[in-house]
Amino acid sequence: MTGTVAFVISLTTVAGVLLLGSSRPSRLLAGPARPSTSPHRHLIMGTVAVGIGVVAVVLAGELFSKWLAFIVAGGEITGTVIWLVSRGVTQRRATSNERQVIRACSVMAGQLDTGEIPARALTVAAEDAPLLTPTVGALAVGGDVAAELTALANQPGCAGLADMARGWRLCERTGMPLAPLMRQVADSLIQLGDIREQRRAELASSRSTSRLLAGLPVVGLGMGFLVSANPLDFLAGSLAGHLCLIGAATLASVGLIWTEVLTREDS
Repeated sequence: MTGTVAFVISLTTVAGVLLLGSSRPSRLLAGPARPSTSPHRHLIMGTVAVGIGVVAVVLAGELFSKWLAFIVAGGEITGTVIWLVSRGVTQRRATSNERQVIRACSVMAGQLDTGEIPARALTVAAEDAPLLTPTVGALAVGGDVAAELTALANQPGCAGLADMARGWRLCERTGMPLAPLMRQVADSLIQLGDIREQRRAELASSRSTSRLLAGLPVVGLGMGFLVSANPLDFLAGSLAGHLCLIGAATLASVGLIWTEVLTREDS
């Protein structure tokens, strides 16, 4: 028992050290630096929590309820799935916002090239990009349009609005033409969008592989039942089975999360 406890504690410590010592994934897409929380923090906290749980399982011995192991493993998997779904929703929202920003900049540049004033060009752009509706409201009441654009730039996929806000403020203060700047911003965002699409395509196979590997334990269980091995008897009926169940769920969850962190859109 003592040797098992020491092994589990050592394994958890090594995992935490590796996560702390890992270098931040290299930026695959150049862009302005934005403050963000460390991607390792959640993995480290999760590893420590799982390690404490596993040690508690070992110390409990035969008194440990067989169902608690399934609850712990199920909780890890459920939490990972919820995180992945939430991340997917956020990324889809960011992609939609990014396309609206590109469309808005292109429309504004076109309107300004034809001689429209910036206020009218912004109103027309908002018709194609509902994301800019708050700025039209601020414009109607004489508010600070640049400040409104800056606030919107904090939303996922809206970083390009920060450049639009700076151009708008510079236009207000100096009277310089806004059309060349809007065209430059639109061209830059289109180029960055193409790079992101290419990057997503290149990383799709890695994500698919990680999810396939995470599902292999379930396939293994199914094959066990097909040959009448009944693997649940082992997983639920012994301390070693408890550890294997929790360990498999932990490794599958960490693998999925780590793959998503390495391929995150804002890296």
